[in-house]
Amino acid sequence: MGQADSRHVHWETRLGEWASSHRRTRNEPGVSETIEKFFERAFVHARHPECSWFGVHTQAASLVVGGIYLAAVNLGKRDFGAWLLVDRQAPKLDHVEYRVVKASRRFDATLRWAHAEDLDQVGLLVESEGTWRSYEAATARIMVCPVAGGRDAVQVRRGKARLVEIADAWQLAGSRSFPDELEHPEAVRTEGARTTVSVDRYERDRRLRKACIRHHGARCGVCGLVLADRYGPLAAGIIQVHHLLPLSEAGAPRQVDPANDLLPVCPNCHTVIHSHQPAYTVKEVRQMILERATDR
Repeated sequence: MGQADSRHVHWETRLGEWASSHRRTRNEPGVSETIEKFFERAFVHARHPECSWFGVHTQAASLVVGGIYLAAVNLGKRDFGAWLLVDRQAPKLDHVEYRVVKASRRFDATLRWAHAEDLDQVGLLVESEGTWRSYEAATARIMVCPVAGGRDAVQVRRGKARLVEIADAWQLAGSRSFPDELEHPEAVRTEGARTTVSVDRYERDRRLRKACIRHHGARCGVCGLVLADRYGPLAAGIIQVHHLLPLSEAGAPRQVDPANDLLPVCPNCHTVIHSHQPAYTVKEVRQMILERATDR
């Protein structure tokens, strides 16, 4: 997947085609979907998406920073399996081995790769919240290592694309910035079941995000901005999704209608909405814009 076409081919489509057609995975039920979920979480939790490059090649798919793999699935004979960068706090999972990243030893940032050699065990990595917290910390710490920088020309030559240049991946990267950011529902789905990490976190269904945008379009429901109109085709489809009733206020799992309970908003308006506690309402932010226009 080269840089030129990465902006037009959804990463899920390209990755799914690769995993489902490769001779080592095409007859393995569910493996393709698990690999997609693996990279989805890698995109969401990557701390430096602007420095991260993703590519799908003949034998491997990988997300890298400089000369370091953040997440990879290798289907070749050598180093077969799924690889994920983690720090020393990563939980030890059965059927997963841990190898020290040699390049990190000299910079007080000793990191490891979690390696699931059996692709049937990749789901262990995908479902382990502790592993993804460790991955997130590792993707921040890796930037102190010189090997993490200065290889952009190499990535382009290898046919990789910067994460922020792949539209669907860009929307995932950093999607945890707002407490209500979501990522096809069939009409109404349940979400909001609370899980406990170090603080309360509320589960979201990414399919709700897709359904909301499909219903409303990728136009900001506050200011009316379509990012593609301002920035061109690279920004086509880029939009965030706002919960009109924050999940944290619901108190319990509830039914969410993506057409009526969610609203697409541009990053600027979303930032303003959450600049106050409790969050400003959509009506209040619209009024701010109106008053500014009237004052001119």
